[in-house]
Amino acid sequence: MMDITRENGRLQTVFGLPLEQRCEELIRIMNECTFKEMQIVYPLILESIFGSADHCGWGLHSIYKNQSPHEYEIIYHFLRPYGPLFHMCYRLISDNYLRYDFPVAWLPVSLRQIIEDGGVPQLYVGKIQIDPNTRTRVSVVLNPFELYMTHFATHLVDPWLQLRRPPEASEGFWDSVYIMLAEEYLSHFLPCAPGAQVRPHVPGPALAVPLVRHTPVRPADVPTIFRQSVLNQTNTPTSLHTSSVIQQNDPVDIWRSETVVQIFVDIWLSVGQTDSLQMSPIRERGLALDHIRVVRSMIKHFHYFANSFTADMSTMDELKRVILGAVQGKIFLFLQHCMQHWPLDGSFRWVLELWLSFIQPWRYTEQRHRGGIERGPLVTCDIRIWSYFVAENLPAYTAIFHQLLPRFSRLDLPLPKNSYMLYRVTKVFSQPGLSQVLSELEKSFDPSADRSGPVPKIPNKWQGLIQHQHQQPLTEFENYQPLFSEPGISKVKAFVLLVGQSIGTARLLAKEAEEHACKNLGFLSSFREFFSGSSATADIPLDERRKVVAYLDTSLHLLCSTFEIPRPDVPDVSTVTPISPIITPQDPLVSPSIRDWRQRRLIEYQGDPELQPIRSSEIAFLVKIGYQISSKLNEMYGSELAELYRRPGVVGRVMQRVLLPPQTIHSYERNTSGSRRFPVLVTQQLPPRLSLRRLGSRELVIWISVGALAFRLRGYHLLTFPVMVFIMWILLVLLRAALSSPTENRNTVSNISRHSPDLLNAPDGAPDVSP
Repeated sequence: MMDITRENGRLQTVFGLPLEQRCEELIRIMNECTFKEMQIVYPLILESIFGSADHCGWGLHSIYKNQSPHEYEIIYHFLRPYGPLFHMCYRLISDNYLRYDFPVAWLPVSLRQIIEDGGVPQLYVGKIQIDPNTRTRVSVVLNPFELYMTHFATHLVDPWLQLRRPPEASEGFWDSVYIMLAEEYLSHFLPCAPGAQVRPHVPGPALAVPLVRHTPVRPADVPTIFRQSVLNQTNTPTSLHTSSVIQQNDPVDIWRSETVVQIFVDIWLSVGQTDSLQMSPIRERGLALDHIRVVRSMIKHFHYFANSFTADMSTMDELKRVILGAVQGKIFLFLQHCMQHWPLDGSFRWVLELWLSFIQPWRYTEQRHRGGIERGPLVTCDIRIWSYFVAENLPAYTAIFHQLLPRFSRLDLPLPKNSYMLYRVTKVFSQPGLSQVLSELEKSFDPSADRSGPVPKIPNKWQGLIQHQHQQPLTEFENYQPLFSEPGISKVKAFVLLVGQSIGTARLLAKEAEEHACKNLGFLSSFREFFSGSSATADIPLDERRKVVAYLDTSLHLLCSTFEIPRPDVPDVSTVTPISPIITPQDPLVSPSIRDWRQRRLIEYQGDPELQPIRSSEIAFLVKIGYQISSKLNEMYGSELAELYRRPGVVGRVMQRVLLPPQTIHSYERNTSGSRRFPVLVTQQLPPRLSLRRLGSRELVIWISVGALAFRLRGYHLLTFPVMVFIMWILLVLLRAALSSPTENRNTVSNISRHSPDLLNAPDGAPDVSP
């Protein structure tokens, strides 16, 4: 018999090897060990890969195809559906009695809470292990395939991995090993091609509660809460419902497909206050974005899979028919949770695209646009063909749109990312026929349906589906609020007014950016801007400012046409004033973290301008070197510089154009006295001082480099051009000082001295501590 301790130590040695050697050794061990040894080695390998025991793993979230192609290929080929690990898994499945314990503590918090409270999700019926002493549910017993897929799914939502995620992990990459493997598993175990089967053929244990035979899918001839005149029946292949009864007489097994769907949905769509989508710490953002990306990929593949339904009388086709009806309730709850808890920043765009992918099944009738955000035109089709899907998922359209209006009201709409998000939403809802279908559905509730007051309740089928799958009452939609009713239209009208004001602000900003660009055209104007001390580049380019105006104007037009409301007057550029997003401190729709984030963003920097963060238009090491040199010179000659700054005559006027003027700065310092529990505001007077930060401007360095290169090509020394620029700068400063008014100069210095008499004589500043 195998020595478990010795083999465990051997595996731990292998796990410590470099990745390539590690995989080679594991493949050799899997090929050499007996079936009994394989049963013991298999779970140890899974725990090492996914970090279930030590929360470390092999770093599947931080290995990208473009950054580390060699490591990516090694892991990808080791874990792919036809790879060596799955080959080992399928060998173990031949033992129908082989089961492994998966601790309940390793499941997501919300799913674990359901199991501990006595609920049994569909996949775990008859698999819960109870401790006889404490009567607590400690584990679930899984076959080898279920064990692998559960490890893989929980690896995405493991909160401990968020602490180990490298800070340099980029949000712009979509090709991590984990994301690509998730797409590969979905494509392999949920094939979309007609008549496709999951290969290799592996007879396995049937699920205790199969997804296909127990999903509450309504046939077309069953009465609903809507009038049938609204839900036009169609027999096209893209329809998800058909009156024909599909016989399950195909011998092809789909147990792996059912297992993948149930495990991914149960774990990835688990929502709760302590799951990985609760986004307070900044360190969690990267992994949560991976979560959104994977879920969006899963939802898109569900659409592809369901839309490939052909009524070929097979069990795989039956799964295609019922899959969306089985998971749409949890998808809606997941979307609702994301809309409520995601911060008000640019990353919300990924949540928005996730929602738009779910409510547009007509976009996924062919397998294309794999990964990323679709940038092509919207697919034109007859929305009424999809009336059944829209009716079954009506709250996913209307209720979440209600939820989005307050969020967009709190965004700075004149910013490019925010205006584009609004444009995406309005573009989708303005598709031909969609608003009409939504309006007719809301108006055609059956009068015999249960109502609560004057407003009809949510469809019973939808509410029952969510309660069945999520094991909790749905209190959010006890009173359904129609979107195309008078209260809903009133909310849209108020938001449209805000969009109109934002258009005026966007036009004003675009006009200022255009004037700034026209004023700073040419070579000499760049030096004039540098000498005057203004910013060399705008925060947002002129092209982006113009796109913002176009996005907002189009969004306003689409909103007015979709909800049939008059277009408001847009303020004239000459009279508009920049507006701030609406934010109500007591608004229950906004979480405290969002309110705190917005309030922090409104605070302006009032400290030393030399200590501001390095901008994208600056070269970091030049800014740091310039700061060190200027700080040393100010420390050595601060009093002399202050004396020269206030000296009357040409010398004083020259120094006033070379040095930074006196300035009052404010900062908060920690209170160390212990008498008060809040920080104190420290006011400090900065004297005239030398600043070299403008020399770190990226544009200035480029101009000087190009000029020096041009001079070098004409036979001059490389330093000729910089020296010439320095001499021209000195002459320009002297000329401006000589032409300036001495009276204005004396009045300026006099006013500074009168308000801050000690300012010019105190090179280090005199701090003033205030409460």
